[in-house]
Amino acid sequence: MDTTFRPREPFRTKAEIVTVSASIGTLTVNATTTIHIPTPGRRCAILSASICQQTKAADADGTVLATLKRRDISASADVAASSAYDMEAATNRQVDRVTMLGGTANRIKAKEDSLFLDVVNNSAAIDTQPVNAFVVVELALLE
Repeated sequence: MDTTFRPREPFRTKAEIVTVSASIGTLTVNATTTIHIPTPGRRCAILSASICQQTKAADADGTVLATLKRRDISASADVAASSAYDMEAATNRQVDRVTMLGGTANRIKAKEDSLFLDVVNNSAAIDTQPVNAFVVVELALLE
């Protein structure tokens, strides 16, 4: 099932598309690691996201799950833009698309909103930290 968000006309053919990325880095054990993703200070539609790890995260007694979110400044709330992505189920050096959630409320970033990736670990030790891991997000500028 294609979960790519496509804004209705006139944005589909006239929006400028930009790609932003951030390094995932070292994850914190039994906690949430937040990776801030630099974005333009403009209203955007979050089109897609992908994650690639040279060496994937591994945790024998827990999980390593990543969720793309935006901080809705007007509502003082974090809003999930994607489903949880299992970083341990990845293939090394393979770009995996993250399953995006549908709906405008999840996928439209206001100019003052920020974008980030929350990576949650729920165990006493991460056996293998991800190496050279990145998140890439495709945005359509709406203004």
